[in-house]
Amino acid sequence: MTTIFVLVSCNDSPKEINHKYSNTQTYLFNLLEDYKKDYYAENHLEKREKLQDIYQEKMHYFLADSLGLYIDSMTVIVDTVIQEGWLVTTQFHSKDIELKYGMRFQENMPDRVDSLYKFMINLSPGKEVTVNFTQLGGGELNFPDEKSKKTMRIFAYPSPLGF
Repeated sequence: MTTIFVLVSCNDSPKEINHKYSNTQTYLFNLLEDYKKDYYAENHLEKREKLQDIYQEKMHYFLADSLGLYIDSMTVIVDTVIQEGWLVTTQFHSKDIELKYGMRFQENMPDRVDSLYKFMINLSPGKEVTVNFTQLGGGELNFPDEKSKKTMRIFAYPSPLGF
């Protein structure tokens, strides 16, 4: 005879939304968490700087592998969309990762580029979106305790999924 127990839990407190992140986003989160853990475990500035170099190189290799390709399916919050003439600068974040890029468009654009332009200018600050990013400009890794910048910054522009 087999006995099966079922446990049921009731909780009236608000629940945090659990995201299903892409493999790419999970990799970046793990890289960042490993860096922070190692950084805070080290007390000497010189060794922290070496750790920053090591993790910057890991990030660089990841970005070099994705150069001109998509950083796929990133769930991010839109921070800013700034349009100055044909220059559109977008900035996003996800946890302690920032993605930012300024892209210059032209008055006469092919339909595909015009579609990207319209997508970018219609992003709403404060809204959570899942988009692809095309990385063209590298990135930087800052010290985790530097509060004026996100720890990981990637210079990339967004595009809709399936674009």
